[in-house]
Amino acid sequence: LWNTDIGASIQLNGFQCLRRTNSATSTTTTMATFCGGPSGLADFSSKLRMEQAGWMFSWGDPHDFKPSPGSAGLSHSSYWGYKFPGDGSVSLVLQNSGTLTLDFGNSWSAGMVSVYLNEILADSALPMTPSQTVTLSFSHLDVLRIEEAPDAVMVINGISFKCPTSCLSNQDCPDRERLCVNQLCRECSVDADCGVSGATCTN
Repeated sequence: LWNTDIGASIQLNGFQCLRRTNSATSTTTTMATFCGGPSGLADFSSKLRMEQAGWMFSWGDPHDFKPSPGSAGLSHSSYWGYKFPGDGSVSLVLQNSGTLTLDFGNSWSAGMVSVYLNEILADSALPMTPSQTVTLSFSHLDVLRIEEAPDAVMVINGISFKCPTSCLSNQDCPDRERLCVNQLCRECSVDADCGVSGATCTN
C-alpha cells in the first residue's frame, strides 16, 4: 500500500503496519531546503541551465539568449535577451519566504525593463541602464517576472536570496536575529524591540 498520505507499509505477524506521512511534511522539507530556489538560479551560462534551475521564458527565438545586439559592455556571466517582434519576459516561482536582491537592467537605447512580483510593478530600468538593484520581500510560491517592452534588451546580472532561520527557541537563532517568532528567527532594530528578558540586539 502506497500513496501520498501513507508513506510506508510492512507486514508483521499477519498485521499490516503503516507509517503515515503527509504532504505538509514534504512541503516543509522543500521550503527548508531552498531559499528562493536552487543555487543554479544565478547561473546564466546557457538557456538550458536557466530553465533547469526554474527560470521560465515566455518566448523562444534567435534573440532569447545573449544575442549580439545589446551585448556591449555586459559581462559574459550575465543574461540578456529580447523578443522581436513583441515583448518578452522571464519568470520564476519563488520558494520559501524572505528577501531577494535582483541586479537587472536594460542595455538598449530604447524601451523599458520592468520587474514584477505577483504582477505588481516593483521597479523599472530606463534605456542604457545595464545594472541596477531592487530588493523585494517574498513569500512561498510568489512569482517574480522580468519583462522587456518595447524594443528593450533585458539584462539579469545576478540574483540572491535571504530567508529567516528556522527555530524552536531563541537559543537556535544567530546573533543578528535574536528572536524566535512563529518558528522563525527575527531581527530587531533596538534592544527595546527584543521583548525578551536579558536579550540584546546586534547592530
